[in-house]
Amino acid sequence: MPEVYDVVVIGAGVVGTAVARLLSHHHLEVALLDAAPDIGAGTSKANTAILHTGFDATPGSLESRLVARGYALLNDYAPTVGIAIEPIGALLVAWDDEQAASLNTSAEKAVANGYRSASLI
Repeated sequence: MPEVYDVVVIGAGVVGTAVARLLSHHHLEVALLDAAPDIGAGTSKANTAILHTGFDATPGSLESRLVARGYALLNDYAPTVGIAIEPIGALLVAWDDEQAASLNTSAEKAVANGYRSASLI
């Protein structure tokens, strides 16, 4: 290990490891530090696996741009490391009248955010 690092990334969660990975592609000595004994130990390792549906983020917001960009990046990266991606989508269920009334808005947000497979059933 080098005695001097160009960059030290603090936190080995999802963001920290992604930043360290990107920096490692440059001519930099990168260290990744975390208080936990393993990478991602404080990160949810059991998410819903929904990559991008666009129904939640406000169109044009930083969140909507980052969700779409993350989706594109993962779709490019996953095949290079053997991660299988199955585009199965998501199902939103309305449990009451208020939630049912918001389904059209959610579908419109999805389309505005670039997700073209949203439909109401």
